[in-house]
Amino acid sequence: MSKQLSPQLMKIYQDTLYQVTINNETFPIELGESEGALHLWLQQQGVYAAALISAYNPYSEKLSEEENLKADNNLQSELKETGYQFHCGQGQSPSGDWIEPSVLVLNIDRRNACLLAQKYRQNAFVFLFSTPSHTLSEIVVSEE
Repeated sequence: MSKQLSPQLMKIYQDTLYQVTINNETFPIELGESEGALHLWLQQQGVYAAALISAYNPYSEKLSEEENLKADNNLQSELKETGYQFHCGQGQSPSGDWIEPSVLVLNIDRRNACLLAQKYRQNAFVFLFSTPSHTLSEIVVSEE
């Protein structure tokens, strides 16, 4: 059974400004189709899919900075142990009143991204699928 997010929470995910930093260059992650700089970088690196996942604030419940940092360190350690390459990113409210660190996990398929998001108790994540002509980015609700 799929998990449903409230329309208000889904709107927050859709309105969030996502980005990733790679080699000191920041790339926006735009929902929908994109042919921009991040798409070109993904193509050059042979990345067919990626997921922007956070370990912060599980199920949208605000945690202390210490708890969030511990969860983020656990996520990054797990990715290193399993051999996934990743780059640091973030989601930010349009007003800039909150920022949530995340990681862009390279060459992870949608199923494994869902499992990872579930493990770190995330409602949703951004999934990117790259083709030769464009990259499609979408919000994916983590299924239970």
